[in-house]
Amino acid sequence: MNDEGKERKGMQRILTSLIHCFIILTAFYTLYYLSYTVFTFYLFIWTADNNYLYLWIIAILLVILKKTFAAYSITAGNIAGVIIGQYLGDYIYAVRSAKITDTMSAEMIHHLSNHHGAFIWLLVVLLSIAAGILLQIRYAKKQGSSMVNIPKSL
Repeated sequence: MNDEGKERKGMQRILTSLIHCFIILTAFYTLYYLSYTVFTFYLFIWTADNNYLYLWIIAILLVILKKTFAAYSITAGNIAGVIIGQYLGDYIYAVRSAKITDTMSAEMIHHLSNHHGAFIWLLVVLLSIAAGILLQIRYAKKQGSSMVNIPKSL
């Protein structure tokens, strides 16, 4: 391949990476915006206030490292995790709060009145990261390359 072809291919890779970064950042920003305007519930606000634990930076780094399946799985896992965490956390909270009685200790009342949405969100994100890594490995095997580019000789 001549120098002009290599340069064109390199520019195309950069443009593709920029498009992936734009899509991922748009997804995170849209969730961030909706968390403060439409979905003003506990977990939506908490995750937005904590910048989604900077998962968007990890997703962008994965795009730069050409691991797009893993990057998109983190993004999708974050969105799914916030939604599942909020609503499943609300359900668990309602069931456990119904068990509270006047005769319970303050410790037990506190224990039963916790919202587990953040834990559920984090669990969904971790599961999506694992799924993304597995997809990335499968894709790399299908393409005939390794997951990590290791030099053959030093």
